[in-house]
Amino acid sequence: MDGLIRLLYNFKFNAFGIELDSGDLIGSVQKLTDFSSVQNINIWSIGKIVNDCVIPVALSLLILFFMINLIKKSIEVDKISWERVAMSFVVFFLLKYFIMNGYTFLSTIMNVVNDIFVTVTNALNNSSSNINIAETLVNAVPNRVR
Repeated sequence: MDGLIRLLYNFKFNAFGIELDSGDLIGSVQKLTDFSSVQNINIWSIGKIVNDCVIPVALSLLILFFMINLIKKSIEVDKISWERVAMSFVVFFLLKYFIMNGYTFLSTIMNVVNDIFVTVTNALNNSSSNINIAETLVNAVPNRVR
């Protein structure tokens, strides 16, 4: 039974140029979530290209919906005020800013989370704990089943 469990849960493979190993689970997760290494693989550049293609479409839709909203507000002559028009422009410029800088926000959030994760994994590595899925499962199976 031990051999079967080790055979099923002992794996090592490469994904996106990062080696994942069940024998060193903490190291594998650390490599996978290391933001500096993620920026060097192809999927990051593909995401950047997709973002650069989505921005013009998003801005076009934003302008279209802004104009529709402005026309609706101007039709309601009795409810129109400079505050409502000014608020429409404020919302437009805020949304435009978020669309243009969304990728930068995502990168900043990923850097902060990565720093927290690196701190936690370094603390775990310093305690010299090594998580191996196969060995943990073998140890969890009662002796009479083996």
